[in-house]
Amino acid sequence: MQLPLYIAHASSSSVLIPLVIALLSRKHITRDLLPLIILLLIALMSDVVSLVFFQLGMNSYLIVNLFLLFQFFLCFLLLLGQPRAITTGYRAIAIGYTLLFFINLFFVQGMWKFNSYSNSLACLILMGLALRYLYSLLRDLPELFIHQLPYFWIAAAVLTYYAGNLLLFLTNNYLTLGLEGSHQIMWVLHNLLNISKNMLFAIALWMNYRNKR
Repeated sequence: MQLPLYIAHASSSSVLIPLVIALLSRKHITRDLLPLIILLLIALMSDVVSLVFFQLGMNSYLIVNLFLLFQFFLCFLLLLGQPRAITTGYRAIAIGYTLLFFINLFFVQGMWKFNSYSNSLACLILMGLALRYLYSLLRDLPELFIHQLPYFWIAAAVLTYYAGNLLLFLTNNYLTLGLEGSHQIMWVLHNLLNISKNMLFAIALWMNYRNKR
């Protein structure tokens, strides 16, 4: 098995670590963390379905694009924190992004190609929300040690994943055009960032358990 394939399997398996922590600490999971649990479960199902498609030699980009849409909305909810924080402006962003996503999916880049336009836009939106949240932590200092807050690690996970993948999402369809075998190599970066994201989510769930225990 080649190294990129090892990394791909490690990326898919890494979601099990925060899921196991969530299962063991399920009595301490608060409602505001439910979007994270749903995101982890959808990620697991998406990876399983994508693996089946890969084994059958089928194009799995529709699964990838739809998963990234669900991930966008769940991270969006996580970074806003409380329902009252979802103002008219944020609703407009969510609705506008959804419309652009489906226009791109059906009429521009299509269902069977990586939707670089909409996923790059998701990167920019979520990076902005993560930076906004981290800034508010430093400004308000709700805790003396902010690294003990679960949402510090959630924001760090979102920022790490989307900032790291922005260039990949923007250039993937162009840099891999007509280049045999380059696609797998480029997505090694994505898989490493996905592992990092899941590890940071695991820390967030552990901090939640530690604080609630």
